[in-house]
Amino acid sequence: MLLAYTRLDAAVLSIGNDYLERCFSLGKHQACITTSFVNKLSGRDYARPGSHEFSFASNGLPLTARDFTVAKVEISGDDPAEAAIHLQSAYGLSVAMHFQVYAQYPLVRKWLCISNIGSDTLTLAELNWED
Repeated sequence: MLLAYTRLDAAVLSIGNDYLERCFSLGKHQACITTSFVNKLSGRDYARPGSHEFSFASNGLPLTARDFTVAKVEISGDDPAEAAIHLQSAYGLSVAMHFQVYAQYPLVRKWLCISNIGSDTLTLAELNWED
């Protein structure tokens, strides 16, 4: 029987299935980064050291996940297994990184929800959601 899962142990979030597993380091008030992204069938780890997780420009200012801190994490273990990592910044922005894994497919869906939580108008450009 194929299984999709999310696990939150201390400061490590894992989301995966029988084919793959992606793990994140996410201490409270620290940046969130992928620490491993393993193909369970081949054993190959696709995580890239120095990854920025995502990047974009806000009013011309380049930002990455390293400019944000973890505010909270939500997980569900159903099929699909889902995780949402909510990030805050000092730049008037919040980002929610969403991940979804189905038991029967060897892939992880990722999408971002970027919110302006300040009073200034912001222009976003150069979005890269897997940097």
